[in-house]
Amino acid sequence: MLGHVAFAGNRFTLTLQAVALKASPLAIGILMSLLMVVPMVLSIHMGRWADRFGYARPAALGMVMLAAAGLLAGLMPSMPALYAASVFIGSGYTLAHVAINNAVGQLAPARQLADLLAESPIAQLRAIYARGGQTLEVQKPLLLGGEQFGSIRVGVSTLLIASDLDSALGSALVTALLALGVATFVAVFLSGLILRPIHVIRSGLSRLGRG
Repeated sequence: MLGHVAFAGNRFTLTLQAVALKASPLAIGILMSLLMVVPMVLSIHMGRWADRFGYARPAALGMVMLAAAGLLAGLMPSMPALYAASVFIGSGYTLAHVAINNAVGQLAPARQLADLLAESPIAQLRAIYARGGQTLEVQKPLLLGGEQFGSIRVGVSTLLIASDLDSALGSALVTALLALGVATFVAVFLSGLILRPIHVIRSGLSRLGRG
């Protein structure tokens, strides 16, 4: 939260300082693009560093870079200093964001969807209709040149699965009831046709027995 506030505030301040320095629209555009371009180029390396050293040092370094950028822009009001501050702001915020997200992802690993699919149907239904629901995780590796450099995680809520399953089961139940009704009607009709000759024969035998 603090990093986001610092990022948004510094970004707004950089623009105002550039306008105060009478920078051209092109210079202001370059200043704003540096906020995202440099972090985008370095994001893979930031992720690897966060995976290797944990979240504390990358997050702390990111916050220090944000603070240093604010001081640099305030103490040295010039376009080169603003360009450097822009790189520091974008890179620092991205580094802290990646590190904190990595920490959150490791705190409470979600249950894997593949593990649930390997269980029995009864266990699957029990997990899907558990009170309060849960989030199942699907994890896929990210490859670069045949080498894994990270992974992507997608959460699937059992509440959504239960909703879709209820809809499908509702349609299946209506179809089954209709089929049962039709089958019962056909069975009654056919039994009447089959048993009618037997009733006729039985009635004839009864009349013969009475003379």
